[in-house]
Amino acid sequence: MKSEKAALKFGVATASAQIEGGAVGSNWNHYSDAGKIRDHSNIRRATDHWNRYEEDIELLDELGIRAYRMSVEWARIEPQEGQWNPEAIAHYRREIQLMRDRGIEVLLTLYHFSHPQWFEDRGAFARKENIPIFLRFVEYTVEALGDLIPAYCTLNEPNVYAVNCFLFGEWLNEEKKLFKTLRVMSIFASIHLLSYTKIHEIYRRHQWGEVKVSLALHLRCFTPEKDKKNKQKQIMTNFTAQTFSPAHRKNGRSVFRAAYPADRVFRCNPGSFSDSGTAESSVIPFPTYSSYTYILYKERKSVRISIGPGISA
Repeated sequence: MKSEKAALKFGVATASAQIEGGAVGSNWNHYSDAGKIRDHSNIRRATDHWNRYEEDIELLDELGIRAYRMSVEWARIEPQEGQWNPEAIAHYRREIQLMRDRGIEVLLTLYHFSHPQWFEDRGAFARKENIPIFLRFVEYTVEALGDLIPAYCTLNEPNVYAVNCFLFGEWLNEEKKLFKTLRVMSIFASIHLLSYTKIHEIYRRHQWGEVKVSLALHLRCFTPEKDKKNKQKQIMTNFTAQTFSPAHRKNGRSVFRAAYPADRVFRCNPGSFSDSGTAESSVIPFPTYSSYTYILYKERKSVRISIGPGISA
């Protein structure tokens, strides 16, 4: 238990779209420019972190923050499909190096809800044919920044993106389609596994040493006053657990194994995931950052507890 406590790191986290500002041709730029955000705010403003990152890093240092999860903006790095922006990479390298110089360890999030509008126009994460496009971005970014980064979060809360866009109809796509939501979550699961393998391959090839790779999940635990049957809730709860949770096990074996045979779903070498040729939960580390919301309907109270970003192997 003592060793686990010693390994736990408390820090802070941000997303590029939340703080950087600017018109970069992202899906959220398109959405906010269309006036879709309820309070009519626009991410072009944000907190202008892109231009004021040095001041912000000073604030991190003054606060004693030693672990920081940040994301890169895909739309800055690949503004047009297949066209890379070395200036964006140079900017991120300066930013990360400045934090390293101040003793701040960076946990890099590769996807935090924001992607180029051209990717959105191609169907984004609702089409499995787009998986190689995202993996190409992962490879380029890790090759360009990897010598500075000890740990990655491949995806930030993919379940939140899926349900808000395709089930609740509150974000971006504004759809309410259960089976499309499940498909998007399946694609995200594939993306995480493939990104995990790709990142480790890159680090081995460059001999950059140990790297830690995980993902972030948002989990909501409900305790209703009266236990009413809700088929949709049961489907989503079970699917999320089976798709993303390494702790969700059945008879001592991960249900992920049965749900996703690597040779059929991932279209890659089955041996890259396990000796048996199926995707084992061992390649999915515990979430780097999770927010748990407990809601007690009887008492009408809601308590939110955020844990992270811890860095897991």
